[in-house]
Amino acid sequence: MVWRAIQSIQLTFARLPTVADFGPRQPTAEAIQAGKANRNRTLGLKLLSPALVLGGLVAVLAAPALWWVWLVCAWGAYTIVKRLPKPQDVTRFASAVLTAERNYRRACNRYTSFNRSSLGSASAFSKKKKQLEALHAEWNSLPAVRAARLQELERDRFKQQLEQYLENFFIEHATISGIGPGRRATLVSCGIETAADIHKQGIVAAPGFGPAMAEKLIEWRRETERGFRFDPTKGIDPQKVLAIDRDIATQKRKIEQALIAGSSELAQIKHQTEQQGRRLRPEVENTLDVLMQARSNQLAAAG
Repeated sequence: MVWRAIQSIQLTFARLPTVADFGPRQPTAEAIQAGKANRNRTLGLKLLSPALVLGGLVAVLAAPALWWVWLVCAWGAYTIVKRLPKPQDVTRFASAVLTAERNYRRACNRYTSFNRSSLGSASAFSKKKKQLEALHAEWNSLPAVRAARLQELERDRFKQQLEQYLENFFIEHATISGIGPGRRATLVSCGIETAADIHKQGIVAAPGFGPAMAEKLIEWRRETERGFRFDPTKGIDPQKVLAIDRDIATQKRKIEQALIAGSSELAQIKHQTEQQGRRLRPEVENTLDVLMQARSNQLAAAG
């Protein structure tokens, strides 16, 4: 149940907004006025220019002596052109579009870069997810670990039976040359109580015991071992199996507790990361809104 909950925790980020997510933008009054002025002037020049050329030709052909009449007409036409609406500067509308496009790209890059880094392998979310995956894999491996340890016990049955046999022979009851009550007490204080505890390194480490004394104790162990008989029909010591099961159960419980705590941590990381992403998104929406308005103004001002 816990692992399914962990698997369901995924980072989700809203996609980038597009023009289709917004309604059309109406141009500003300034852009509309600029477009109207440019259209009127363009239309006036288109009508006036042919009229001047045609009138001049007619005047020259019909009455060459009345050239001054044509000059008066030209002066009148010039006056009319002067009174046409002045051409409006539309470069500022184009410049506004370029600036808006640049700001929109930057906002999009910041948003997508954050999303990419949040989902990357170096992010806090990914690291926590991998840590939990490793714990889950360890939890799944516990049955195999138990089986391997039981197999090891099976392989070591001879050693186990020998250890159990030697544990019944206490040094304090043994007769060993040069090992009196004082030395026996020293060995017991060092954790060497039975024949099963006798190992050369441990004996030499005991105060007052050198290689010679160690050899006497080891020889006593060898003599004790001669009385051992391996019983192939005897199974593994149930207490050792129980100890393995307790150890496996303890590991399992610790992993499950870590997974429960990790699930809460992962959910918290998800919440914090997505919250940061939501704070970046309005910038993208605002810059897109400005860009759409700028394009609408540019189109209207072009006339």
